[in-house]
Amino acid sequence: MGSLGELMAMKYYYSPAENLMYSDINQSAYEASKTWPLDLIEISADTFSEYAGTPPSGKKRGSTDGGLPTWIDIPPPTKEELTAAMEMKKNMAVDNANAIINRYNWPSKLTLGRLSDVEKIRFNAWLDYIDAVIAVDASKAPDIKLPIPPELM
Repeated sequence: MGSLGELMAMKYYYSPAENLMYSDINQSAYEASKTWPLDLIEISADTFSEYAGTPPSGKKRGSTDGGLPTWIDIPPPTKEELTAAMEMKKNMAVDNANAIINRYNWPSKLTLGRLSDVEKIRFNAWLDYIDAVIAVDASKAPDIKLPIPPELM
């Protein structure tokens, strides 16, 4: 690491197109790999420090009309993002339910006639739960909740 004077002499840049921060310390490597952005705007060390750090809650880095970094509001998720997130939750719930079913070997025990009456009730409850999760219409997110899984014991 360089001295404080060298760090202060370093130049800092912001690329509005890439929404990324750069310093000139690695400029030659970027240029050699032809990845040094052409739209860089020189910024102060303070600006670099502020916008290279963790954004305030509910914000993300963006750029002003003049191309400088600024904190902007994180937009609410789109309908497609909400639907995809709910589909992921559904898949995880079904995977977890199947893991429980397999942990207790209920399918194998059923096939071999070794499933007790209590285990049959539990197995059916988990199968009903999976059916209920699959039936959830993810496109209704965020105004839906997944069914509550059955008790294990």
